Amino acid sequence: MPLSVMRIMPIGKSGTLAETLGTVQPFRYRGYVFDEEMGLYYLRSRYYNAERCRFVNADSVVSGNLFCYCYNSPIDLLDLSGKSPFLDWLKKLRDIYTDTLIENARINYKMNISLYSNVGLSVKEYPLANELFHHFLWEEGKPLSDDVIQQLSEQISASKAFQEKIIADYKTYGNSFASSFEFMEGDLHYAIGHAEYSANVHEQNGTLIVSGTLSDTYDFTKLREHDGKYTWLSVEANNLGYRLQKEGYGTEYAYAVPFEFEVP
Repeated sequence: MPLSVMRIMPIGKSGTLAETLGTVQPFRYRGYVFDEEMGLYYLRSRYYNAERCRFVNADSVVSGNLFCYCYNSPIDLLDLSGKSPFLDWLKKLRDIYTDTLIENARINYKMNISLYSNVGLSVKEYPLANELFHHFLWEEGKPLSDDVIQQLSEQISASKAFQEKIIADYKTYGNSFASSFEFMEGDLHYAIGHAEYSANVHEQNGTLIVSGTLSDTYDFTKLREHDGKYTWLSVEANNLGYRLQKEGYGTEYAYAVPFEFEVP
């Protein structure tokens, strides 16, 4: 029908010839069929009421508002059958592609961090710090392996500074006590740092027998300043971990390590 014959409105009714030629020619905008008796438009699978601007039948495909047209996005989508908006699958494909790109970028970034930290900590000969940091990056909060716990136990039990702190606490609090300690040097400084512990001490044949458990959560709770308390490398390593954890590249995890040593 020529445009001069009828005035087209957005899925609306005909103009001046609605009651004459409009009754003979039922086809309207985009081939929709106007039902003269019901006053509704037929879209091949359901009816549309132009006066109420609503479909009479619910859409059997979409969720949410079942009476909407093209998910309420008629500019971007087209529904030729009345059942499935066209191009919607392209949007889903784009979203999947975008999510994949983001995830790949995250993995590549973590791999680079992992590579450089592995080189740096290996050069410093800090295997436990290397192990715990990579666990933070990749293991999503899983427990440490028994082998790593055993290595930590051996290193903690052999720490002279830690032994001196235990003996000082024993002299102050007696045989059983709980306290905290911060490893300030070497592998344990980067692997553990500050941790809580509980200990039992008893004397046997003039020798102090010490046993207990050190527990901690591997995480990075705050940024550090270059104020002289920690070395430059320690501050930068902590601040890198803080940013990685805050941005979701690493996952904190808890662990408990038994220790035991003797003091003649």
